[in-house]
Amino acid sequence: MLPLSWRSPDGSNVVVFSEHAARTMTAYIQATDTANEAGGVLIGFRRSPHLEVVDVTFPRKGDVRSRTSFLRRSPQHKKSVVTNWRNSGGYLDHIGEWHTHPEDRATPSHIDRAAWTAGGKNLPFLEVILGRQEAWVSVLTADGMVRLCPINDTAQQVHE
Repeated sequence: MLPLSWRSPDGSNVVVFSEHAARTMTAYIQATDTANEAGGVLIGFRRSPHLEVVDVTFPRKGDVRSRTSFLRRSPQHKKSVVTNWRNSGGYLDHIGEWHTHPEDRATPSHIDRAAWTAGGKNLPFLEVILGRQEAWVSVLTADGMVRLCPINDTAQQVHE
């Protein structure tokens, strides 16, 4: 399950996922021992320090998937971002990335952390890792990476 609303511990950053985006990501949770990692980009908009995710891309032909890694290689991800950007008059953009991990409680690997802080991203930039039971959601700001907490509202839970 993925809560739809998240915030930083001090409340300075709020992230909201559309139900569609949350359900799409949740469908790729690695529920079995043989399932490969999945991922894509998060498409939405920035409201200064706040983010709203309205759509996501998902694994496509050309992406490289294994039990413990996902490499976004399909040009379809970029096409989706460009199409959304054009159709929205520049309002919707690539605001983050997501992928799954084969563990109950998602934790970023050293590879994840290095990729997140590599630079060249428009800030704030959202990072989501879905575990089997819990997700890791964080936002990269000018001040660094901040892990977000779900806003406790059981009515806003999306189940697989």
